Amino acid sequence: MLDHQRISETLVELADTLVLGFDGIDFLHTPTERCVQLLGVDAAGILLIDQWGTLSLVAVSTERTRLLELFNCKTSKGPAWTATTAAKAWPALI
Repeated sequence: MLDHQRISETLVELADTLVLGFDGIDFLHTPTERCVQLLGVDAAGILLIDQWGTLSLVAVSTERTRLLELFNCKTSKGPAWTATTAAKAWPALI
């Protein structure tokens, strides 16, 4: 079960970073680290999709994950690509 106190602290930490001049990449790196801590997973990453359907890696919790996700983005394979492809059937989601 998730620790509600740690989740609350994470949300406060994220809100505190949203000030004038904040670094977007640093902001997105924080949720990847917290997902690993709170969910007990090995790694986490954030990929964004643009209006042309191109996936871009923006934040990861580990270097190994960065390499894996970059490879997946370049080869159009992996879970993020599969989810993106499936979502194309539902344009409102993209």
